[in-house]
Formats: sequence, C-alpha cells, structure tokens
Amino acid sequence: MEISKSVLKDFMNCRDVVPYGEGDQFSDSELNDHLDSMLESWRQGESNNEEGWMLSDLDCPFLKRIKFFGKRVVNTKGAFRAREGRIIGLLDLARTGDVVACVRGDQTALKCGLRLARAQVVYDRCTLHFLSIASEGSMKAVIVGTEVSFVVTVSSSEDVQLRRLQIENLGEVEFSFDGPGIVNSMMEVLANFLTKHFKRVIENILNRRLGKSLAKKMKRVRRMENLPPIEEEGSSSD
Repeated sequence: MEISKSVLKDFMNCRDVVPYGEGDQFSDSELNDHLDSMLESWRQGESNNEEGWMLSDLDCPFLKRIKFFGKRVVNTKGAFRAREGRIIGLLDLARTGDVVACVRGDQTALKCGLRLARAQVVYDRCTLHFLSIASEGSMKAVIVGTEVSFVVTVSSSEDVQLRRLQIENLGEVEFSFDGPGIVNSMMEVLANFLTKHFKRVIENILNRRLGKSLAKKMKRVRRMENLPPIEEEGSSSD
C-alpha cells in the first residue's frame, strides 16, 4: 500500500506548519504523523510476513576450555547448527521520539529513533556436537527493547538516500532450548555469537525491507530551506 500523493504533498510542505527560529531544530506533529503513516503502510504491505521471516541455516563452530583432572586446560572444538529458523515481531517497529529535520549544506536530514518492543527468533531444529556428545532440540530467543536509529537525506536535487538504519542497542536477549541439558551448559560459549548474529539478521531485514520502502516513499520530498544546521558529533544544545 503506497502513501497517497496528497500525503506526500503535505509531507513536502510541512516545513510551513510552525515557525522556527535561528538555532532551533525543526520537528512537529506533521513529521511524526507522516512517518507513522509510512510505517503503517509498510506493515500492511508486509502483512504476509506476520508469521515471521524465514532465516538461513546457522552454523557456529566454537571452542570451549575444559580441564582434565582439575589441572590441564584444553580448548576443545564443538559445533552448533540451527535449521528451519524464522524471526517474528519485526512488524511492531514503532517511532520512539520526534522526527527531526535539519540542514547541512545542500542536504536536509530526517532523523528519528525506532524501537522493537519484542521480537522472537525460533529455530525448530538444532544440533550440538561436543566431544563424543551429539544432541538435538529446538531453540527460541526472545529479544526485548531493540533500539534502532533511522536517517535519510534529501538533496536540493530531491535525491533521497538512506544514510542509516541500524541497531544502536539490541536489548535484552533470553535464550531457551528444548532438548538435552548439554545445550544449556554451552550457552555461555554460544550466547555472544548468537547475539551478534541476531543483530546482523534484524539489521539486514530492516534495511532490505523497511529502509528501501521508506526511502522510496520519500523520493519526492523536497529540500526544506532555512533550517538550522545539524549538530556536529560531540556537540550538545542546552
């Protein structure tokens, strides 16, 4: 479902809605409402993915330090494999603050924060090989409070580019395994790898599906003139 031309026109003209002075950042309910509308349009367009996005198979070789006879420490190889995976809950992405528009040179930047309240990663088939042990089961990871930053720029020639759609904080991740206890005993080794992997997976899906969709809908957003400059990194305002 595409945003209507009238909504796009309103979005292009939203700079005229409220006054702003020198040194002020520009944001108002119009910008917020239009981004919310774009997110809702994206959700409707992705409604066939309510059951989740399918994930590629996951292979994770690892090393675990074990002691023999309480003295000798040996790095022992193992392998964790996950199949038939899917991620659920990405359609609940929502805006967390105002959309801010500002200018640097001939470019207008539109920036805001987004948040995933709760997502789930499920793999129906998991296998673990360690020493002479081979175990099978399933895995679920619940991810709570993922924070995402979103930035697009619009040049004076009306060229729109997605500059950033990345996870700033993955949030809390809770793993659970349905299978032999040996998998849970390996969790300390696997957790760091799996957490980084889930971060990449979510970022890739959001960039591939949401980022391109939002940038496309903003294609006709013209440069907003007379806006204060973007703060340089490291600077702050009172």
